[in-house]
Amino acid sequence: YFLYVTLFQRWFTGAARFANQPFSVKLTDYAGQRDVLKQVAFDVLIHPIWFFPMYYTLKEALCGQPNIFEADSPTKVGTTALSKYYKNNFDRSSEEGLLADWLAFWKIWIIGDVVVYGCCPMWARLPMNHVFSFVYICVLSFMRGAPTPSEKQ
Repeated sequence: YFLYVTLFQRWFTGAARFANQPFSVKLTDYAGQRDVLKQVAFDVLIHPIWFFPMYYTLKEALCGQPNIFEADSPTKVGTTALSKYYKNNFDRSSEEGLLADWLAFWKIWIIGDVVVYGCCPMWARLPMNHVFSFVYICVLSFMRGAPTPSEKQ
């Protein structure tokens, strides 16, 4: 709530006004549309920077071998998690190619953010954001949920 409502209203001064307008008015409010594009850009370029390391670390802490309860130190779990994140997204030899998680994130969140910031009234931003978050977490879990062949041994 603090980020999406409080801070976004502060950073993007026309956000609340634009969000609460009827859709027919939004079609001709070009300043509001620019604010929507700024919010979308902020969301799809800034969030992945902290989201993916947290996701990989939590996944490794709970499901990794060794997990947080079995590892000698938490730094081993963190190091393994971040190396998997690097391998899946920045290693040129990766089977999936570069930025695989980021591309999946952008495929869902660019459209999702346009809907959330451009079409929803202010009161509906968080519930609609949660719908898109659920969908994305399902996609990411299907992409990264199964153990890799080296983890199965």
